[in-house]
Amino acid sequence: MYWTEYVIRLKGTPHSPAAVLDLTWYQYVMLDVNAVLALAVGSVVLIVYMIVRLVLRWVSRTIIKKKERKKQD
Repeated sequence: MYWTEYVIRLKGTPHSPAAVLDLTWYQYVMLDVNAVLALAVGSVVLIVYMIVRLVLRWVSRTIIKKKERKKQD
């Protein structure tokens, strides 16, 4: 509480500016962190998509084989 009142009383702290003022735009928006997260999420989505696609192909082939067996009998 003391420091809040201190800053209000002095109308800001010009001797200690925010560190964000010295950052470039790509540092400010954390492009490196966002790129890594996007790559990780994209990789997981791609892997899940490939697994689901593989399982659906296997299931559809199994169903087709069962139908062909019933037709032959």
